Amino acid sequence: MRGIKVRIWDNKNKCMISLCDIPFEIDCNMQEFLEVILGGCSDNYIPMLGVGLSDKKGKEIYDGDILLSPDRLRKYEVIRSRGVWYGRGIGKAWNSNCLDWDNFEIVGNIKENPEY
Repeated sequence: MRGIKVRIWDNKNKCMISLCDIPFEIDCNMQEFLEVILGGCSDNYIPMLGVGLSDKKGKEIYDGDILLSPDRLRKYEVIRSRGVWYGRGIGKAWNSNCLDWDNFEIVGNIKENPEY
């Protein structure tokens, strides 16, 4: 069984951080922790869940990543909807849940590269 991987976008400082960088109270309980992870606690921290797959270079794919197609002509934003991961075509009106993820390359993410 694989663990859940999460990276966090720090909205205040405009950078990716790890869970260890989020300031918790010493007596933090599991509910407070989960609220931060699920995004219900603070607008300062935006969780981005791991898809559980890697791109063609072996880099782990996360929610919000921008993937470049193998033909290098199309870009997709990785999103999750109704429990399924999709590649939403950027500049297109269609989605694909049939992407061959490991043939795509991560070229950025929507937080660090909003120009996509």
